[in-house]
Amino acid sequence: MNYLLKRSLWVAGLATFFLILAISCKKESKEETETIIAPEAIDLGLSVKWGSFNLGATSPEQIGNLYAWGETETKEKYTWGNYEHGNSNYIRKYNGQDGKVVLDPEDDVAQMKLGGKWRMPTAEEAKEFWNKCSFRWVNEGNRHGVLVTSTLNGNSIFLPAALVIVGAQTWYEQWYWTASYDNAINGITFSCSERHDLLFGAGNGKLKYEGLAIRPVYAD
Repeated sequence: MNYLLKRSLWVAGLATFFLILAISCKKESKEETETIIAPEAIDLGLSVKWGSFNLGATSPEQIGNLYAWGETETKEKYTWGNYEHGNSNYIRKYNGQDGKVVLDPEDDVAQMKLGGKWRMPTAEEAKEFWNKCSFRWVNEGNRHGVLVTSTLNGNSIFLPAALVIVGAQTWYEQWYWTASYDNAINGITFSCSERHDLLFGAGNGKLKYEGLAIRPVYAD
């Protein structure tokens, strides 16, 4: 009886092992075959060209993928517990002591996914974008976000926003990472919202572990 019990447990354990292995291989295969499409590089008359849609999207209306600041893969949950570069008590990289104020290429998800001259915008480039473009909020069918038009050459791009629900209140809003450091636990962001059109700057309260959208830029 003991022999049969042990054998049954061994067989069950072996079956579980192969099931886990199969799931893991399937997950890895899915990740390996994920294709990130490069957007069109739109000339707004600025120091860099801005992508026509978000990283991980295929059209301007899509939010695309969300990433933590300085990470290059998406995940199901975004917490300090699974943040690649540390936690709220200890940041290993981009901590104010290592002199790094802009993401290295290997931590820049736009550079890693698109290659070439594509990368995330810096805070300076986002500020230039903010200062030299006009903004018009759009709510048309499934199209919600800000139409951004260059005051220099008239070209435009669209920044999409997602529905936010807080209690009985609803509005459309989306936050975007720049590649620039704010402090040990925050990166610099910009956002579009029904409440304030476009907001740029440091100190906006977005923690590095949070999953935000990425609008890539193309540096000639």
